[in-house]
Amino acid sequence: MICPSCHSPNSRSGFICSDSAVRQFITSYYNKDHLFESECLRTTVYTCANCGCHFHNPFPSEKILSELYSNTICSRKSYERYFSRKKTRNHLFSILLNIIAFYLGSFSKQKPFLLDYGCGWGQSLDYARVSGFSLYGLEISPSKSLYLHGKGYPVFSSVDEIPLGILSAYPSLILLQQVLEHLPDPSQHIRAISNHISPGSIIYITVPPYKHSQLNARAIFSKGALQPIEHLINYSRRSMNHLASHNGLQMISLSSLVRYPPSYPNSISYFPVYAFLSIYSLFRPGTYFFYKQ
Repeated sequence: MICPSCHSPNSRSGFICSDSAVRQFITSYYNKDHLFESECLRTTVYTCANCGCHFHNPFPSEKILSELYSNTICSRKSYERYFSRKKTRNHLFSILLNIIAFYLGSFSKQKPFLLDYGCGWGQSLDYARVSGFSLYGLEISPSKSLYLHGKGYPVFSSVDEIPLGILSAYPSLILLQQVLEHLPDPSQHIRAISNHISPGSIIYITVPPYKHSQLNARAIFSKGALQPIEHLINYSRRSMNHLASHNGLQMISLSSLVRYPPSYPNSISYFPVYAFLSIYSLFRPGTYFFYKQ
């Protein structure tokens, strides 16, 4: 089986999710009956021997994914859940955006660009606007896109609509927060971004934390890193490193930002920033930074 992250053919099967078990999960989780009746939902969870990621095979069809994100997920519950996240994490993320905006601003007098790839209800766009970014978003959900347009954000519904040329003029920040695990071909999306961003750009990625002990029925049939239909891939650090290097990017530690370029030349500003970036990942497991050299 070909790994969707590193494309290695060496993967081993670990757990079979039967069609009936997946349907039972869908009925209980989304509180809707008779979904995807004409489709076979049986899937097997594999583990890549090369990079260690877990992934479902086969992936859901385009028809299933379109139905899931357009009509199945309750917009009201999604909205309430999104804005009930811990304020501590939001505050840390706001500080991080300020640091990156300062870093990107060292390249040009222009406002740094930010593309939120899968921007949801726009919470990150709200923080980024305060940090001084020029904002763009990508969101395929009609209800979320309509909400963001109402707030005045330029949001696109497909990759083809995004004016990617603006990202090549100056170093930019790309956000992919809890997005990659939903994509059947992550390399295609990372490659498209990498081909259009300029050197010095940063891709900020969050995915569900990787755990070796997830391959059991109790863990899979829950709102977790490998829940059926929605979460297709669970990335290890090694698989994220493969994803970066295969697409012309470098995976860096958060604290490395103070060296690309040395934006904090004096000790008063350097050490607080370095300390913050060093501990940030402790509060955000499953966080990765890709850098375009």
